[in-house]
Amino acid sequence: DVVIIDEASQAVEPAALIPLQWIKPDGVIIMVGDSQQLAPTVISRSAQRAYYGYSLFERLSDCGVPTFTLRDQYRMHPEIVKFPSERFYRGILRSGAGALYEDRVAPWHSFSNCGPYQFFNVKGQMNQDRYETGSCSFSNSAEAEFASYCYKKIAVSAQLRKSEVKVGIITPYLDQVRRLRDFVEPLLKKDVELRTWAHVTYGTVDQAQGQEFDAVIISCVRAYPEGDKSAPDPPNTDIGFLRDERRLNVALTRGRYSTWIVGYAEVLKREAVWLDLIEDAKTRHVFVEHVKQAPYDEVFTAVPVSETSSRGVDGRAHPTVRHPGAIIQTKNDPRRKSKSEALAKRVVDELAMLDDEPSPRASPSVKTVARRSPVAGCAQQKKQGQNQRVAAAKKAAASCVPADELSD
Repeated sequence: DVVIIDEASQAVEPAALIPLQWIKPDGVIIMVGDSQQLAPTVISRSAQRAYYGYSLFERLSDCGVPTFTLRDQYRMHPEIVKFPSERFYRGILRSGAGALYEDRVAPWHSFSNCGPYQFFNVKGQMNQDRYETGSCSFSNSAEAEFASYCYKKIAVSAQLRKSEVKVGIITPYLDQVRRLRDFVEPLLKKDVELRTWAHVTYGTVDQAQGQEFDAVIISCVRAYPEGDKSAPDPPNTDIGFLRDERRLNVALTRGRYSTWIVGYAEVLKREAVWLDLIEDAKTRHVFVEHVKQAPYDEVFTAVPVSETSSRGVDGRAHPTVRHPGAIIQTKNDPRRKSKSEALAKRVVDELAMLDDEPSPRASPSVKTVARRSPVAGCAQQKKQGQNQRVAAAKKAAASCVPADELSD
């Protein structure tokens, strides 16, 4: 009487026709799918040009067969669903019960740059066939290393709160899946508790279709080729799989509490959909510019939290969303350490030079030192004030000599 075909938008038309042989003449066919997500997988380019990847689900929709769109989503944090809703679903998606701001608060949301939705601009370089398997796949070590720090931040936060979470680290390329393992697995071997509290799954975007995770880290991979220092800027640079808007939609909508994107904005923004995504991230203050040579762990500690809370579609403030800016070096930076040591040495030398001066009345030198070094200047002024008070006390004592002593 009724035939239900699930994931109908991901099946080629001949595959969708097979179950129709079971339907009765007066039966009902129900197709469930999302034409804005992954299309049928068709390897042959000739078949693609012949519309073999055009599903029966899409064909019937385009022919005017009534369709019903489920507008309420119950998976993603409202901050995650904003861009996919506006870009792929004409802004009609709404967050239902259980997926509101107060329902999707994670342990790591209280840290800077650890909000529900983030874009990290990591300027790495990509390498083709790193593992010499003869494939055309790409990898990006800088993004893989940064993604491992993202995972560690989530895992440590979950461990402190004793809250088990599922983390998905996904990418369009198989070589990058392997590269991500190269960086994440050593962290897990060093601290086995991390795996206990943050179960990690690696995979491609296609493998993640139909799955969901508490946190998703997306490694985009595409960048300038490794070894190319000139960083050419051709107007039509190919970004491969990332050009597919459906595949991007799948990647963005896997996370429940957080979706973090790690990519090279300069390369990605040449494609219209990625340009819109990057501009949207900047407008919402979730675009994080990673400073070259900055320690990766500084990304999650160095940026001050804005007093302005993010507001959801209902207008209510969400205090756990942090507004990041440019990453600033603070500690653990050898450049800053050398500057501090040089400043301290200069202050000590200036104080030693002042101690050798014959008179404390040399006010010009004090002004000069204060102008060059506020620390040395303040110290010398304090010393000069003490000397002046001692001199005044001696003078006062001399003026109070008894009368009989004066007569002698």
